[in-house]
Amino acid sequence: MQLAPIMPREAYDLVDSDYNFCFAEIALYDANYAAYYRNKAKTSTVIMDTMIFERGYPLGVFDWLKAIDIVHPTVTVAMDVLQDASATQEKFAILRQLTKEPLMGVVQGKTELEFLDCFLFFLADCDWIGLPVQVPERRHERFYLLELLSGTKMPCDVNVHLLGAADDLLSNEQRFKDIECLRGVDTTKPIAAALNGFNIYAPNCDSSRPKNYFEISRFECLKVATLMKENVAVLKGALCGQD
Repeated sequence: MQLAPIMPREAYDLVDSDYNFCFAEIALYDANYAAYYRNKAKTSTVIMDTMIFERGYPLGVFDWLKAIDIVHPTVTVAMDVLQDASATQEKFAILRQLTKEPLMGVVQGKTELEFLDCFLFFLADCDWIGLPVQVPERRHERFYLLELLSGTKMPCDVNVHLLGAADDLLSNEQRFKDIECLRGVDTTKPIAAALNGFNIYAPNCDSSRPKNYFEISRFECLKVATLMKENVAVLKGALCGQD
């Protein structure tokens, strides 16, 4: 399993990775950011998502398609509907008709059964499937599905990605990192911890995003660039079995 650090906009190139995560909204207005991930996609994995949780409203379909055309990522996260499996599947079917680029279906549902049914729906139609972090009181659905996957032999050509590293992953890293179809996870945790002045596994580490995380200046990021790299390396070692 690989780690994709989610970087502030002006720090996109401070931590090199073979597994990357970027945002369509930023790529639309920052040419340097877009060019960096477009070039990375030629030699490594680049996953592109939208910033609906950060902005509070969805990206328009026209701009979403434009961002795909600009970056040409390895895979683009299809826009979904929170906790609504049927609406998410319907939206995916529409988006699939609008682009031939690879799309990641995002599993949704209000219950463990709905979550599992949605996963099986995408399993039949996608090369990439995303398992999102749920709101705190509903995180058990992803944990439940990971538990199932840990005891199941999934086809190796299916790519399961964890959208956000929640505590259910970090506290069970040794178990989940060996799931064969689990390709990776994206997170701001090691970068945010560095910006807050912490080693990622320090006692009482604060890995919460600082205010305006994505707009923090490059100068501020450069001051803790070494700690960013160290934190990413530590987390990779834990989640991915790397030194």
